[in-house]
Amino acid sequence: MKKYLYIIGCILGVLLVGILVFKSFQVHKIQQQLNYSISKEKAYISERDSLETESRLFQVTIQQLTYYKDTLTDKLLAKSKELQIKENKLKQLQYIATTTTKKDTLILKDTVFREFVNIDTMLTSKYYQLNLILKYPNYIEVLPTFNDELFIFITSKKETIYPPSKICFIRWFQPKHIIQEIVIENTNPFVKIKQTRFIEIVKLSK
Repeated sequence: MKKYLYIIGCILGVLLVGILVFKSFQVHKIQQQLNYSISKEKAYISERDSLETESRLFQVTIQQLTYYKDTLTDKLLAKSKELQIKENKLKQLQYIATTTTKKDTLILKDTVFREFVNIDTMLTSKYYQLNLILKYPNYIEVLPTFNDELFIFITSKKETIYPPSKICFIRWFQPKHIIQEIVIENTNPFVKIKQTRFIEIVKLSK
């Protein structure tokens, strides 16, 4: 009889431990989701209230990203599909919108316009806008504006540390490391990216 009670007690103990582990996992998952939610809320507040030179990183899963959509998220996801970037390879999505403008005024020594000249016009396109003012007798003002959108995608993939073997079976056992690739899409054809560098700070194990 004691033997059966011992077996039942062991079974109940294992079940109890299993329930505690399961509940602990659920609590950890809920806490993680709460942290993501708080991080996202703070990022939205920072995006709304902070200076233009500051921003905050959103922390979301790919499922949350595709579910909680806004205008910028829709743009990012649409551009990633256009560039044929797989969702499971995405590590970060970044968006930067810039406007470049500079007003120049030129007053000539001689009279170049007739008395009736007083032109204030605007030339516009999707990426470029030019405000032009011409006034009698010699006043010229130009205000060019360039609008640009930068889409930056950081992806990760496994790659062999040494040159991959031509034999498929051997490649399976070659040591690999995770590398990150960065894809930059510049939407303004008048703006050229001359140089980029991305650095990730890592901590080496002691």
